[in-house]
Amino acid sequence: MKRLLAVLFVLATGANASAAPIVVSFNSDTTGGKGNTFASTDSALVTFIDTVGTGLIVDSFFESNFSRALAVLSDEDGSKLRMNFSAAMGYLSLDFGNDEDFFTTAGDLAWLQVFSGATLVGTSTVVLNRNDRMDQTIVFSGAAFDNALFWFGTPGGSPVTKGLLNGQVEVVDNVTFDVAAVPEPGTLTLLGLALVGSTMRRRRS
Repeated sequence: MKRLLAVLFVLATGANASAAPIVVSFNSDTTGGKGNTFASTDSALVTFIDTVGTGLIVDSFFESNFSRALAVLSDEDGSKLRMNFSAAMGYLSLDFGNDEDFFTTAGDLAWLQVFSGATLVGTSTVVLNRNDRMDQTIVFSGAAFDNALFWFGTPGGSPVTKGLLNGQVEVVDNVTFDVAAVPEPGTLTLLGLALVGSTMRRRRS
């Protein structure tokens, strides 16, 4: 019975996951400014929003080694990048750059917060190496979520500030996500029957 339950648990937790993670590289998108709720041609499952104003732009940036990427302008409004997903996700990662040492402070972080609706379900942080280049990646996996926020912030979470600037432009690429596993109805039925059978055997004994 223990072996049966273990098999059923694996089936239940692994069912209905996507065949492979989806990667948004922006390489097929036209360059230029993008309105809020921008969706890349790579996937319609995610839309991108500038939380303050409409400062999204796709271009081939120095920071991204001249590969097309998404930037969140301006660097004076403390904006963050919001990602809204049309399905529950269980994994999210992205590459980031433009963490200039002149506009950041040692110990500043890249922040990634994921939410289910308005409820915060997880946070990941990475210490900025402050070399300006897109050579770092931030990852969250585990709990299911349907929207996320990404930004450069202080250890307390406020957008990075230095001098007259209120927030630093984030440049992101290779936004990678995977649909959260959802048990198939038939698998749940089998699991329920197995649990009932186990309970009845224990009562008879």
